[in-house]
This record gives sequence, structure tokens and C-alpha cells, in this order.
Amino acid sequence: MAKTTADVTLVRGAAAMGKASMPADLSGLDKIIDKGNEMQDEIGVKIEAEQTRRKELNDKVKKDAEEVILNSGSLGKGIYDATFSKMEGLQDAYATAVQNGDEKTRLDVLRQVQAHSIFIQDHKATRLDYATKIDNNEQSKGIGKENLHAISKIQSQEYEYGENEKGEPIFKFQDTQGKAVEMTQAEYNKLYEPRHYETTTMMAKLLGKVEKGQHSGISAQNEIAQGIDKLDDAGFKAAIADDVMGQSFGSMLEADPTVSKEIAMALGDDDGIIDKDELSNFIDVVTNPDNENFNLEASKTIFKDKLYNSIENKNTKYLAALKKEKEDEERKEKEKNTTTTTTTSRVSVTGNIQLPVPGGEPGEVLEVSSQKVREIEEAVNRAEPNVGITGNFGFYYPKPKGGFVRYDSMEQFMELNGGTDSVEDSQRWLNQNGLKVGPGGGKTLSKQDILTTYEQTDAARDKKTTTTKTTRKGPK
Repeated sequence: MAKTTADVTLVRGAAAMGKASMPADLSGLDKIIDKGNEMQDEIGVKIEAEQTRRKELNDKVKKDAEEVILNSGSLGKGIYDATFSKMEGLQDAYATAVQNGDEKTRLDVLRQVQAHSIFIQDHKATRLDYATKIDNNEQSKGIGKENLHAISKIQSQEYEYGENEKGEPIFKFQDTQGKAVEMTQAEYNKLYEPRHYETTTMMAKLLGKVEKGQHSGISAQNEIAQGIDKLDDAGFKAAIADDVMGQSFGSMLEADPTVSKEIAMALGDDDGIIDKDELSNFIDVVTNPDNENFNLEASKTIFKDKLYNSIENKNTKYLAALKKEKEDEERKEKEKNTTTTTTTSRVSVTGNIQLPVPGGEPGEVLEVSSQKVREIEEAVNRAEPNVGITGNFGFYYPKPKGGFVRYDSMEQFMELNGGTDSVEDSQRWLNQNGLKVGPGGGKTLSKQDILTTYEQTDAARDKKTTTTKTTRKGPK
């Protein structure tokens, strides 16, 4: 380019010189002038080509920038406005770099456009992914409150958008304590924690070995330790929050009767008893990462111990079941040579019996006929309408809609129901007035009240006696 420019200057200078001095013979300049004209044409073509290239480059970055701006529109006004301004500035910087032939700056501008485009696409994808998973309840219960708060703020676009000193997009908001937070997209991508299934899978495998009689205590302990230790902090918090074999870590501790004793021993309580509040506080410290006293390593140790103990308990039950099955088999074998005879007989209660007086003094009894007691029971069960029953401890008159009214005696019944001299007269009076019940009258009772509380009819029922005889024979 420098040589071409010098040649053109030379041609132009020579032409000017010729005009000034007007030599008689200009033939010596013909070749120089022709060469200069050729080179001028070449320069024009090159300039045109360079302009076309610049236009194509500018159009490309402009198209890329417009696409980035368009994609940012669904992410809220903050990101859109910032992206619009950023792309405008980058387009200007790009045009200047192309104009100046500054290839380094041009490539850096392209890198920035591409980086921001990747951020826009990544952020849109993350928001959609979070929304879908949360809607399907696929997130872990172990997501910390600050993480949930940050997800909520960014998902709902309740933030101030900006860039940090590295030029990375950041979201600015306040945490649950009112403290300012600046979060990058990379940090936002790590907020979500999926539901934890790995520990359940591991435990199912170990329990399967127990049921197959393949359990090894040392092997199970090692596998549990390795499975829990390999979890990162977020994964472990998910493990203790989500269900393991249908049971959370907290519910494991609540259901474990040894936990209270262990805590009491740790606290130095001689009686080995702690109250519900102490137990609840301990469980929260161990299982709640948001608790200020939560210690991850201590929780890991306890978690591994409880998982291992559950496997051992399962194995103990399995071995006990095997033992019982064996004993049952042996018993059945013995019973093949055993004859058992059962005889049942009834002893009839006859004569007089003694019944405690309801509401009487301790030891006060009434000697009554067992036969009469049975007759009273039969009459109460039959409950014929308008037929009073004279019992040992009262007079019972059936109510029209069920139940009875108890009077101290038949005389009281007649006195309170018409003041008559006979039961028949009282019944005629009842047709018009109804039974005298309540204050100044009889007491409403159920059939069961009469049979058990007052007449105590069980005492007159036949007694059943059962005798069992077992004869063992020798093996055949």
C-alpha cells in the first residue's frame, strides 16, 4: 500500500510539474502516467472491496446484536435496556475497529457479543428449567431458604441488572436478612438442587442383601460411609431433607427411642430423660442447615450411624424370622406324634346367689334366687310393651320408643304415674299423660344398664369349663 501511494503521488507531481514548465517533449512521462492510471484503478477496486467487506462485517455484528436484543426482551425491562445499550456500544466499537483495521479490538467485540448472547440463552434456559422442575415438584426439600429466596427473586425478575468488574452479568437484590447480594449467572445455575434418590437406591440394595441372607455388617458400613462421604454439601443437605425409603432423617430421629437417651447422656442428665422441647431442638440442629448451630460433619456422622443401624435392625429381624420359621417347622414335626383332647362342660348356677347392692355400703349384699335373676334377664331382653318388670333392685317400665324407666319399686311407679292403686290404673293414666321421668320421677336406663349395673344377671348364667389333655406318642 505504501508503494502504491508513493507512485500515485509521483504521477500527480509529475503532471503538475509538466503543466508548470511545459517541456517540448513529454514522451518520457507516458509510461509513468500509464502505470499510475493502472494503479489508481486497482486502488479503487481495493477500496471498494474493503468497503464491501466492512459493510458485511458491520451488518453481521449488527444482525447478531439485534438478535441478542430481541432474545433479551422476554427477560424483563432491566436486562433488555442494558442489552440494548451494550449492543449499541459494541456496534460502534466494532465499526471503529474495522475502520482502523484494529483486528484485536474487532475480535474482542465479537467475543463480547457472543458472550452476551450465550448469557441470554443460558439465562432463558435456566429460568424455564427451574420453572418446569419446581412446577413438577422435582426440587429437593433441602434447598436452603436463601437459595429459594434467590430463585424466587430472579424468577420473578425482582432484581437490579448490571455487570461486575469482569464484565459478567449480575443480578442485584437483597437476601432474607436485607443484605445486598450480587449473583452471576454461573452462581444462579447452582441454586437448584434436584430431589435426592441416591441414598434410597443404596439402602434398597443393602436391604435386598439382607433379605437374601447376604448381609455383611462391615461391607454395609463401608458402603454407607462411601455413599454419604462422596456427596457435596448441597447433595448431603438434599439427602437429609428428602425421604430415604419413605422416611426423612428428622422422622428417623423422632421415631428412634434411643435418641432421647443418647442426648440425655451427652447432656449429663442422670435420669436419662429429656423433655420434648430438648428433643425437638436437637433434631432441628442436626437436620436443619438453616439452624445457626448446624454442623455438617456432625450431621453426616449421625446420618451414617442411623442408616447403618436400620440395616442392622432389619438383619436382626430377618434372623429372628428365620429362627422362628425353623422352630415352627420343628414344632409341626413334633405335633405329628401328639394327640390333644379338649373337653368343654357347662355348670348350671342353681339356688340362691349373693349380689352386691348397687350404691350400697361396701360388702352389702342381697341374697336372691338365681332362677329369678334369669327370669328378669329374659323379661328385659323381651321388653314387652306396657309390661313392667319387677327386679331385685327396682321396677322397670319400657318406654314406647326403646329403653326403660327405673323406679325404686312398683309402688313408686304407681304413685308417680297417676297416684293409682294398681299397675293397670297407672297404665290407663299413661295413655293420656306419659311416663313420669326426671325430677320427681323415674330414671331413664338402657337395657344394658339394667342387666349389668342393677340386676347383675351375669352372676346367674351357666359357667363354662374347658379341659385340655395332651398325649405324646413316640416316633413311629
